[in-house]
Amino acid sequence: MFGNSLLLSALVVFGSATGTFAIPTGSAEYKADSPCTEPVVRKEWRAMAPEQQQSYIDAVKCMQSTSGKTAELYAGVRSLYDDFQALHISQTDNIHWVRELKTACKYAGGIPYWNTNAAFIGSPIFDATHGFGGNGGYVRDTGPDRLASSSSSAASKLSHIAMASDDPSATGGGCVTDGPFADYQVSMGPGNSTAYSPHCLARDINPSFVRQMLGRAESAQVLAQPDFWHFTRRIEGATLGNSCHSAGHGGVGGRAGEMSNPYSSPGEPIFYLHHGVLDKLWNEWQRKDWHARKADIGGPDTQFAYPYNYFGASPAYKNVTLDFEMNLGEIGGMKKINQAMDTVGGEFCYTYE
Repeated sequence: MFGNSLLLSALVVFGSATGTFAIPTGSAEYKADSPCTEPVVRKEWRAMAPEQQQSYIDAVKCMQSTSGKTAELYAGVRSLYDDFQALHISQTDNIHWVRELKTACKYAGGIPYWNTNAAFIGSPIFDATHGFGGNGGYVRDTGPDRLASSSSSAASKLSHIAMASDDPSATGGGCVTDGPFADYQVSMGPGNSTAYSPHCLARDINPSFVRQMLGRAESAQVLAQPDFWHFTRRIEGATLGNSCHSAGHGGVGGRAGEMSNPYSSPGEPIFYLHHGVLDKLWNEWQRKDWHARKADIGGPDTQFAYPYNYFGASPAYKNVTLDFEMNLGEIGGMKKINQAMDTVGGEFCYTYE
């Protein structure tokens, strides 16, 4: 549903920082080729102290209120936060954040991740005080103005997505009503347009998505894959159905929330924590056999190519190599995959707790 995103999970947080060193789980034999000396430690949201959680949320809100840098390219950009959503929207058909948090908004901690395998419903990530707020109100209307009555914001243009009432397990679909992002206006989307289209942040928390493909057993299956090709297929799903990647998106966004839109999903701040845990899974898988896996990469250079052939079979699809250049636009420029293979080497400097 969301394509091969593992490298993007790393690159969407491209940057370096310092912090306390910690060896990744299961990495007794791991040794980086050119390690940084003080990698920052990324923690699961539950492991962060309330003041650390608040510091991160404050930094995100700072980005949302600081002028963006790419407005000349993308008409919808109003903030630094929008810069990254616009990049994702513009690159989604071809490829599937830390630096601005630290330089512009003075965030000093590691970027958190969210372990969606642990107690999804009732997770502290949905706490209104020390989290990202809870669900959107339940919406049964199917008209284009269906969100106007549940928020003072402009109506959300979600009519191309199935409504909450289409899914008996849906719980929301309306605007987020509590927490730090209750009044936040998403600048672009939903969908693949970067035009300015302000609308409230909608959530539709859906437990059925989560139960299908999230859990410790699924994580064990992901980590047991013999090579990157099989690993990424397990993350994304052997078909365009549900997977531990799409289940995280669908678990928060359901049928009508921003998180479920393959283009504009970064408008949902939880997006970055979900992609953080995907990056952590890749990191753990690499560390199981670092010598063999530090250069293990593969798969087509176009999203939804083989084995899915979503756009039809085409000889234009090529397998990526370590020299393949990823286009990160005006934010990050061109980066080769070999620059993103090690979290404590090259241009990265972080590890996981």
